[in-house]
Amino acid sequence: MDKSRILEAIRNGSVDPFFSSLYHKDSPSPPATPDYAGAAQAQGQANVETARLQGRMNNPNIVTPYGSQTVTWGTGSPQFNQSAYDKAMQDYKLFSANPGGTITGYEQGPDADSQRPIYSSANSMAMPTREQFTTTGSGDQPTVTQTLSPAQQKLLDSQTQISQYLANIGTSELPRLQAGLAQPLDSGSAKAAVAKAYGDITSRLDPQWQEAGAQNETKLRNQGLTAGGEAYDSAMRNFNQGKNDAYTQANLAAMQYAPTTMQMDIAGRDQLLNELNALRSGSQVQNPQFQQYQGSQIGQTPIMQGAQQQAAWDQNMYNQQVGSANAFNQGLFSLGGAVAGKYSDRRLKSNIVKIGTHPLGIGIYEYDIFGHRTQGVMADEVQAVMPDAVIQSGSGYLMVDYGKL
Repeated sequence: MDKSRILEAIRNGSVDPFFSSLYHKDSPSPPATPDYAGAAQAQGQANVETARLQGRMNNPNIVTPYGSQTVTWGTGSPQFNQSAYDKAMQDYKLFSANPGGTITGYEQGPDADSQRPIYSSANSMAMPTREQFTTTGSGDQPTVTQTLSPAQQKLLDSQTQISQYLANIGTSELPRLQAGLAQPLDSGSAKAAVAKAYGDITSRLDPQWQEAGAQNETKLRNQGLTAGGEAYDSAMRNFNQGKNDAYTQANLAAMQYAPTTMQMDIAGRDQLLNELNALRSGSQVQNPQFQQYQGSQIGQTPIMQGAQQQAAWDQNMYNQQVGSANAFNQGLFSLGGAVAGKYSDRRLKSNIVKIGTHPLGIGIYEYDIFGHRTQGVMADEVQAVMPDAVIQSGSGYLMVDYGKL
């Protein structure tokens, strides 16, 4: 603001409209309050759109020699909850048979595993509809469809059929294997095998030794030896030792059959275990492997961050504008104070409060003039005691030369 223009306005009497339009610079309007809630909602919506884009970008349709995999998004096929529908229909039928009210709960029935409904006092119950138990997925629900090539599908069908055959065999054979494995290993079978082998051997030894014993008796009699004699007893002792050795060898030979018999029993049990393991493992169906459905990482739209930065920028600009206006107005107030000090016409002043008395006997006041709160005297009082200190401006207002007071 040019000080000479203000002084010129004072001299030509246009001070009032001049100060009303130029003396005070209005403060800037503060920035609007940022809509952080709206920005957060926009951020959430942007995140949803980002998630949709992630799913579509990272789950392409795949075509391989084994088949193809496609990913689609939509409402999906309607899903009908058959078990819940059947339960509701059962309740409705029970109610229809005994319309005591709407079912509100269940209590123990006559059997340990049964329940019966508890009815309210109302006496109406609508028949359940299939629509009540049918749901569909949201528009963002992905559907992954895998389709095998004709050759792979044929192979899969063959493997499935083989597995089904093995399952059927297992169902029929498991009881037999279970019964066989339930039988413990019995060492009695080995003892019986030893006894049988010993009997088989001695059945041939017994007639041989009986005949040899008769021949030995005849030989001793022909030699003139009789029982009780030293030669006779020695000959019989040698004969019996040979006989005992023969039967001992027969027993040892028979015992060799025991391990073989035990091994046969164990082998039979191992065979049962092998059959069981074969049925358990079976022929497993192997499907071609496709890429699994997966998400992705994409930077989110920084809407909230942008709103915060914009709010900070607006506030900073507002603070700068306020500072500029304050500096401008402070300069005008200083200039206006100097002008107001000379213009002392009571007609230009308002909110006048006497705060003291000048040595000339006139009052000292505090008042508002030209939008500025200041202190001074009244020109009409000065004119009464010191006329040469008061002059009249071109606008007709009185001015005081404070230098003469």
